[in-house]
Amino acid sequence: MYKLIIADDDELIRKGLEKVIPWEQLGFTVIGVYCNALEALGGMMADPADVILTDIRMPEMSGLELIEQARKYHSDLKAVIVSGYSEFEYARQAIALKVEKYLLKPLGQEEIEDTFQ
Repeated sequence: MYKLIIADDDELIRKGLEKVIPWEQLGFTVIGVYCNALEALGGMMADPADVILTDIRMPEMSGLELIEQARKYHSDLKAVIVSGYSEFEYARQAIALKVEKYLLKPLGQEEIEDTFQ
């Protein structure tokens, strides 16, 4: 099983990602669900995940900054970004960080499952 961390400041999306997606069937164990990037980074330092699923825009620290900081401790970290923003600058930064996938909200369950298979 791969270890997964979810970080999103939107409670409804965060809980939906945690509860609706059949993570175990996809080969993932959710080891942390966080409402901001700073908490997620702390969780990564305490128990490194294999994959992080993060919102791009959160208070205090963006998902892009989270990925960059977390990779200092776990260089093999895979990252998937969820965002309500299709702005080119975010996509450019995600490409520079070698993010595996950039998903736009609203998210469909099938789209998420396809990404993690």
